[in-house]
Amino acid sequence: MACIFNSEWFIRKYVPNCSALLRSENRSIRDNPGNLISSVVEPRNSAQADSPGGIDENVLFKDRDGKTALEKEIEYFGARMSEYPDVNVIYRGKPLMLIFLGAAQGPNPADNPLWFKIRKFLKNHPAIERKYTFRMVAGYLDSQLGLWLTQGPPSGPVEIDSKYGFWSWVDRLNTSCTAPLCPYYPSYNAVRINGVSRVENFTASIATAGQNGWGCPNENTQPYCPDASLRFDENHATLRSTRSWTTRFSSLLSF
Repeated sequence: MACIFNSEWFIRKYVPNCSALLRSENRSIRDNPGNLISSVVEPRNSAQADSPGGIDENVLFKDRDGKTALEKEIEYFGARMSEYPDVNVIYRGKPLMLIFLGAAQGPNPADNPLWFKIRKFLKNHPAIERKYTFRMVAGYLDSQLGLWLTQGPPSGPVEIDSKYGFWSWVDRLNTSCTAPLCPYYPSYNAVRINGVSRVENFTASIATAGQNGWGCPNENTQPYCPDASLRFDENHATLRSTRSWTTRFSSLLSF
């Protein structure tokens, strides 16, 4: 985020809603991953895949020093990864960096959406691409039909078209919902590794709000919206119940 990494001049010019308090609080959040990693007693039992943010267009605007906020974020997290190499996630031979894109993503590259701009930026900076494996994460791919490989109501986990390749950070599972975008199934994307097709990313979420939030008709009220998704076990949302349905639905995947 430019609010965190760029200069005061840049903020005044491009990020007027970045107050001094917001900047300070977000810089504290930025510093916490490094503090957490350094405090791990047995780092080999942990893993990190650092996540630069790419949610705003201004992450690709140049600051007075000639660098973009995206470059500065990559440098910052890259330094943490170099300092604690034992806890890096190594994917496709390089440390893994996930670029956070938020929720809805425009599917048409002709519209020059941010995800497309970032990919062009990385391609034009081969020195950065040589150091890390980058993947982009977006949310609620369960209802973004324009990103799916196959259109139409799903009957199982939804494959994301390989030309996008987004990794999901949150998806719903609600097979009984009858709202316009239902039923909901979590998404996945596939890649070919050594000639073999494999699922590259699949996200299980134990509690996910509907299109209009949690409560209907008003936010944060009961009852839950009909398209909200919660995995219950003895009336509590749990990881155990999530694991059980993940196992059950794994047979519906194409691999």
